[in-house]
Formats: sequence, structure tokens, C-alpha cells
Amino acid sequence: MDTQVRRCFRSQLHVSGPLSPGHFERELARRIGSPSRRRPVLNAWEAYLSAQGGDLEAVRSFYTELLRHPRERLEGMVYAMHLPFVEFYVQTLPQHLPQKGRGLEVGAFTGGLVKLLQEARPELEWHALEGVSEAVALGQARTGPVVSWHEGWFPQRLELPPMDAVLLLSCLPEGYLGGIGPTLEEDRYLEHFCFAERVRGLEGLLRPGGLLVYGHGPFLGKNPRAVVRALEGLGFTEVEQVGDGDYTLITARMPEALAQPRACLLYTSRAHET
Repeated sequence: MDTQVRRCFRSQLHVSGPLSPGHFERELARRIGSPSRRRPVLNAWEAYLSAQGGDLEAVRSFYTELLRHPRERLEGMVYAMHLPFVEFYVQTLPQHLPQKGRGLEVGAFTGGLVKLLQEARPELEWHALEGVSEAVALGQARTGPVVSWHEGWFPQRLELPPMDAVLLLSCLPEGYLGGIGPTLEEDRYLEHFCFAERVRGLEGLLRPGGLLVYGHGPFLGKNPRAVVRALEGLGFTEVEQVGDGDYTLITARMPEALAQPRACLLYTSRAHET
């Protein structure tokens, strides 16, 4: 089906359809014929997929390497891999967002999704957070002044105004993709992604009562129930699952103060014992 997202991505990013991550190397070879020229991209891709423990340098290096090839439009390969999820987000999110206030997309890359959300909900004050400086520059050019861009990584402390909605969409698993299968058991999920501890980065960023939206995206290790459990344990209210299967969002309301992330602390104490 020719959706609004596909029309937008086709015209702006030359994305003709979804790309399975398993076909990344084949598509890269189609775009860059020279093995020596595509080797740095493949090295960065392999490091990105095998990164563990929150290796943000592997994440930064992968996206930076892609953006070094504007003629081959490797930027569009990222959006092609995320295309079905972006369609789901654009279809589902607007009606769940607050009526007014500030909204922040974390890990906005070059602005493809936040631009569509801003067009769907222009009455909100939109912000985008991205850790790759080259992506920030492209995002600013794509969205114009209707989106305020900030360079940095979540959950590092940043000087941003308090938000009424924070969107963690297809971003938190990055840096933790190595050594996991399609799904993880609840306890293993919380340990592997150190999910509860990282969500503490919302303190001071998402105002009490503000909306958190989490989407795992196309990555391995999915377990929506684990996300619900972690958020409820931290004191979030109105924790709900929207959608099912691969296409699932978790929405929740920020408490006045977050409880201690016991699952992550337990994992840390176990690590010290070994």
C-alpha cells in the first residue's frame, strides 16, 4: 500500500520499499560496487550489530560512515530498514500525544520521523535529540525551524527543557544488539538492556504526568511484557500496550519520583559477585 510515509520517503530519501536487515550487505553492494569502498561501511555495520553494554561509539561510527556517502544515498537504507515501524508510529502515535506542550523524539537520526509527526501534530512544540553531529545538521535542514534540534545521547544528562512527551522509538536497543536472539525472557531483557536504570534518564527531562512512549522497533530481543514490568516497578502509571506482535508501543505516565530500578541493581550486584 502506498502510504503517506512511503510517498514522503520515496521523494525525499529515494526509499522504494522496506529493506530487511538480513539483506543489508546485498543492497550495499548494489549501491557501492567497489569492495574496497564498501568495506568501511561493512565493518561499521558488523560492529553495530555486535555491540554490547551500551557501546555508543559503535552506534556513532555506523551512522557516521553511512552519511559519508550522500551520492549513494546510504541514509535511505536506515529508513528502509525501519520503514514498517515508522508507518506504524505515524499511524498510531498522533492520537496518543498530549493536546499541547513539548514533544521530544530521542534518536531522531536525520529527522524523517519527527518531521512526519510534526506535520501530524503541528500544535505541539517539537524537539529532536540525536548523538551524531552529521545527522543533526541534516535533520535541521530537513525539518527547518519547526523542530528544535539537540546534539547528545540519552540517557546522558542534557540541558533540555522539561517535556510533556518523550518518544523512545527504535533507539534504546542500539549499542546492546550483540549476543541476543529474537526475544528475551523478562529477567534477561531487563538485565541485557539495563532498561530500568537507563529509563532513569527521564528524571528532569519528562515532567511528572508526562507521556513516555517506548517502541523496540526492528531489533532483536523484543519483550513488551518486560517493558511493562520495568515501568510499573519504577512507579509509572497508566502503563498500557498499544498494538501487538512486532508492532507494539508501550505508553506510560511519568511519576513524581522514580523508584529504585531493582532489576538492574540486582544484575549489577550479581556481576560483582562473579
